[in-house]
Amino acid sequence: MTAIFAAARNVLGNLRQDYELKPPIRNFSQYREQGVFHKISSTAWEKGNMIARTWHGTATLTKADAYRSHFVTKVAPHLKDIAGHQGAYLLQREVDGRVEFLALTLWDSIETIKQFSGPDPERATVEPEGRAALLSFDELARNYEVAYSTV
Repeated sequence: MTAIFAAARNVLGNLRQDYELKPPIRNFSQYREQGVFHKISSTAWEKGNMIARTWHGTATLTKADAYRSHFVTKVAPHLKDIAGHQGAYLLQREVDGRVEFLALTLWDSIETIKQFSGPDPERATVEPEGRAALLSFDELARNYEVAYSTV
C-alpha cells in the first residue's frame, strides 16, 4: 500500500482517539435522539452521525475503465437500493502505470453496512466482474465514524 494511503488511514484512525469514541458506536439513531450529534449547518455535521467505509483496489491502465464501469453500473445502483446508504465516491489516481481506486461509501450504521457486506462488516465485497478487472484489491474494508463533514 502506498505511503499516502497508509498516512490517510493513520489520520482517520486517530479520529477515534481525538473524539474519544470508545467503544465504537454501532447505531447512531439512539445518539441523535439523545442530542449527542447535531447538524451545525445545512451541510455540516459534527461527531459522527455517519459511517464512512473505505476500500482500495488497483487495476492496469487497460482494465481501469472496466472496473470504473462496473462500479458505476453495478455497484452504485445496488448501494442506492439499500436503505441507510448515504452516498458513494470512487476515487482514482494513476501511479507507476497503474490506476489505484479508493471507494468511499457512506452509511448510517454498521448494521446497514451488513446488508451489503454480510455478517462481517470488515469483509470487502468484490464481485467476480470487479475482481476480473482488478490487478489487486484489499480483502478487508475499513469503517470509520465520521467526526466532521461539510458535505
